Amino acid sequence: MNILKKPMMACLISVLIVAISTGYLFVFAEEENERITAEAPETPTEALDGTSTETVDLREKIIGTWRFDADEDTVVSIYADGNMMIVERGGIRYRTWEIHGENDLYLDGAFHSTIRIEGSRMMLSTVGLDDAVYTRLSYEPEEMITETADSERQELILLEYGHGVTTLFGGDFVTHISFLLYNPNEELAVTFPTVRYIARAEDNSIISTGDQVLSTIYPGQTTAWAFQGFISDEAPATVEFEVVSPDDWNWTNQRSLTIASYMALEVVNVSQRDRNFTGEVINPSDFDTQQVVVSILFRDEAGNLAGGTSTFLNSLDANSTIPFELLPNADLITDDFEIFAAAWGNW
Repeated sequence: MNILKKPMMACLISVLIVAISTGYLFVFAEEENERITAEAPETPTEALDGTSTETVDLREKIIGTWRFDADEDTVVSIYADGNMMIVERGGIRYRTWEIHGENDLYLDGAFHSTIRIEGSRMMLSTVGLDDAVYTRLSYEPEEMITETADSERQELILLEYGHGVTTLFGGDFVTHISFLLYNPNEELAVTFPTVRYIARAEDNSIISTGDQVLSTIYPGQTTAWAFQGFISDEAPATVEFEVVSPDDWNWTNQRSLTIASYMALEVVNVSQRDRNFTGEVINPSDFDTQQVVVSILFRDEAGNLAGGTSTFLNSLDANSTIPFELLPNADLITDDFEIFAAAWGNW
């Protein structure tokens, strides 16, 4: 490579000034006398928030399907969700880019990247990583995910809830919490959905209260949960339940999640031996799950939820089965029960 002398450097600076002032951007290649000329990108005109200068234009340029040149078998789909670029591979979130400027992004929130698009080619240059070059296979602006207005959000619904009370040898009371939470939205998932319980005495004073935070709830999904809520020296007269309203950042289109589609896990081969409940969980989907939570919920003679328990299992691979065992409090057990299983940790 040639070493520029001071006169040559001054000349180069002058050329760059002229190039910028005339609305063209010059990219100099290492090969002698080779020069690529392209129109300079338009100046951003609409910020997505008050602190950044990114525009919708960048999102529209990137969305679509791309092939990774270094491995032609690798095809990714890129969608936009607010100022986030979601990269999916085989239906699973592969990368997340956060837009920080006209061509600047942060890869997975840590690595600073710049994007350059020339025709059907896109180069992603990331500090500390090798450059990645992609070739566009399709352009799908209609697939662009937009931020959802509050009016389009349907709040989560507590389908059923209830509690059971058992006693310890010392005379204290243990209150067991159980509920079914439903997401009525068609496309929106909620990360970290939260249900609050408030246990009151006869005089309406609060004995105990707590928030139960759950894993992501997908559109149309019903999540079951049961656990030992609290220990007190008196049994509650009533236990109230309410859904804690999700913050804006908790709402997300399901396609921006690690696993973009939801398929319910199946509980089979259930058996009971005294207070020991066993069975198996089947993952019928093509996606691995990070963890699995299994819950058993009991009902009283009136058919109301009356407590239960939950347990966590290790990761469950796609199209595979894992066994489980549940040991609920003996005083909670009734003949009317149901066991649920759900993926946990698919943020």
